[in-house]
Amino acid sequence: MSLLWTTAAAFQLEAAGKPSLSWDDIGELHPHIYGDREVHGEAADGADGEGIGWAANHLANDRPDDPGAENSGSWDLRFHPEHVPVKSIDYARHERYDPRVRHAQQGYSARSPNGDLRPEPRDQAQGVPPLVLVHRHGVYQVADGHHRAQGAHQAGRRKVRAYVHYSEHPDEPFSDDGDEGERKAPFHGAEPHPGIAEHREQDY
Repeated sequence: MSLLWTTAAAFQLEAAGKPSLSWDDIGELHPHIYGDREVHGEAADGADGEGIGWAANHLANDRPDDPGAENSGSWDLRFHPEHVPVKSIDYARHERYDPRVRHAQQGYSARSPNGDLRPEPRDQAQGVPPLVLVHRHGVYQVADGHHRAQGAHQAGRRKVRAYVHYSEHPDEPFSDDGDEGERKAPFHGAEPHPGIAEHREQDY
């Protein structure tokens, strides 16, 4: 069985059988992208699990009372496998023909043998890795997957697979940044979405 199919099956099992996953759980399932070389060995060569975990913690916990989210870490986060509306992902825009965007678009645009666009969510069968998102300020903020989110949009996808953490500070602004004052998403025009109430309640 290929790695692509293995990770797809793992995502389905997670969604069906576990209330939430730790960042270490996700690293074990996707060492090539979310792993840590010191923890997962050669399978994690080139991965930036530590940096992505740091980004997720910052999005979840940075606020005026805890600038930089220094009192928490990725080990405190719990993630839920979800299929998330692309229009509610607050991803940074890149050039339409950016190679990483086009690569993701091709993955999300896979067609069945008869030429029809595969029904959603078929990205799991095409090996497009799940995004890592934090739900805060009423939208899904991106710890990893800006190019994939844009690729999904360009492919006409309504939803994509993602690991979602629900911040315990859903309405608090991020810490002050110079003259910008209070900062709250969306920063890139994402449409509000309440998330999945059951998952949000588990994380608070």
